Amino acid sequence: MTYGSFRQVRDFSRGLLEAGVKPGDHSAVWLPNGIEWVVAVFSLANLGAVFVPVNTRFKADELEYILRQSDSSVLILQDRFQKADFLKMLEQVCPELPASPPGSLRSSRLPT
Repeated sequence: MTYGSFRQVRDFSRGLLEAGVKPGDHSAVWLPNGIEWVVAVFSLANLGAVFVPVNTRFKADELEYILRQSDSSVLILQDRFQKADFLKMLEQVCPELPASPPGSLRSSRLPT
């Protein structure tokens, strides 16, 4: 990672702010090890948000547990990793997701 890579942190931080992430927000990161994970974690730190790691091997029930227990209001993820379909698991936990417009998800199982 070079110093120039930290431009990605600045840009991602700006995107998180525009999405409504505020200092103190609990923000779950469900990404494999890689530059995207580093950028997400540094961006959250830059904003003063609380980083909540999510294991890439979690199943739907484990995802729901960590999101509920951590009071996460943000989930940063990619659609899939290896054989795991993260979006499919998220839809199992949060069936309201497909019908919700971006930025206005309301979930009975994940109130925050």
